[in-house]
Amino acid sequence: MQNGISPKDRPLRDIYDLKNTEEVFDWLQESKEKITNELIIEIHKRLITSIDKRIGYRTQDVRVIKANFKATPFQYIKADMGILLNWYEKNKDKLHPLVLATLFHHKFETIHLFFDGNGRTGRILLNYILMINSYPPMIIHTKIRSNYLLALRKADKSNLKESNLNDYDLLVNFIADEMVKSYWNIFL
Repeated sequence: MQNGISPKDRPLRDIYDLKNTEEVFDWLQESKEKITNELIIEIHKRLITSIDKRIGYRTQDVRVIKANFKATPFQYIKADMGILLNWYEKNKDKLHPLVLATLFHHKFETIHLFFDGNGRTGRILLNYILMINSYPPMIIHTKIRSNYLLALRKADKSNLKESNLNDYDLLVNFIADEMVKSYWNIFL
């Protein structure tokens, strides 16, 4: 495979994925950087080290498999990210951090900035927003990934500029439940 690890090397990819995620998570715990395009690109770059060579925002259109949305055309990614980052700044002191992180995560995923690693980067950003607001990180467990994807698909009805919170009920509740389970499992 020209841009990353070949499918036959999937176990190696999973090892790099775990190692990179741990390193990014540790790096972000020390950081209190403002969420910017540059920070997002750096997070992505660190997450896909030794996995994929395509760094930075994608330069071609992509089709997101099993999604109810069309990813932002590549030539509008920076504009849509500007809208998202402005939305975040406008709402970071208005919305509960869990709701803020969840809506940001969904809107980020629908833009689909990168060729690979959008989900990983989006989940790291979700946790970063929680952490900078003094909340513990949460994990979306693989065994209930289908519930997570279903909640994301329901939220796809909402658009980038406006958020109908009813479209996000299922996703916010899912994220809240997973956060509680992740947090309490540490102590029980």
